[in-house]
Amino acid sequence: MACSSVGASDVCIFNADGRLTTAVWGQMSTGGGHSALEETMSTMGVPVMTKNGFIDTERVIGEMWKQELLQSMAEAGREERQLVMEGGEYHEGFLL
Repeated sequence: MACSSVGASDVCIFNADGRLTTAVWGQMSTGGGHSALEETMSTMGVPVMTKNGFIDTERVIGEMWKQELLQSMAEAGREERQLVMEGGEYHEGFLL
């Protein structure tokens, strides 16, 4: 399985069952779906996963991004709070 790092997460080119994760990710980022992927891959003679496999892979990618974004927002909130506290930008315990 080939993987690369994106943020704090590892993104694998192939799922454990051999599905082409990056192809699904590409379709998600351009607004395409299973049919568009099937069309693209068929021009190269590359077999495509089933529609259910595509949907399952979309869920995995979506969950990975959800976790990544939640972590990023929490870090930004902690940093913002620290900057406010250091700058004394609060009144009676409330951040301004």
